[in-house]
Amino acid sequence: MSKYEDFGKHLADTYPNIFMQPLWIACNEGWYDIIDSLSKKISETANKFPYRSINVVQIKEKFGGLRYYLNYENMQDDDIQDVENIVREAENKSIKTCEDCAAEATLCSPRRYWMKTLCLQCQNRYDMGDTPNGI
Repeated sequence: MSKYEDFGKHLADTYPNIFMQPLWIACNEGWYDIIDSLSKKISETANKFPYRSINVVQIKEKFGGLRYYLNYENMQDDDIQDVENIVREAENKSIKTCEDCAAEATLCSPRRYWMKTLCLQCQNRYDMGDTPNGI
């Protein structure tokens, strides 16, 4: 079992009210604490609505930032907006956190990728060469 599958299983086991099954998490380990904290907040919010449901359908990196996709059933627009604000806060944190090691980071363009959020040390591992911002 890969680290990604282990983390997806951890989320499903820890927050069964928002994960229907273990998910494949399509980002690196540096964001796992952000995802775990976000999942905890969403789970706590979902518990406030016993006849409504919030389900996580996908967690991935896109354009260098975290994307956390949810489905809602029987939720009021205001309640959905509150949950989406919690998600946006975590997504904004991800673009300041290295996706690989969780250190302070910036959005960059390594040669082999379109966009990634990496610290300087991890940028070097992605073969950034003489152009630390990948430009």
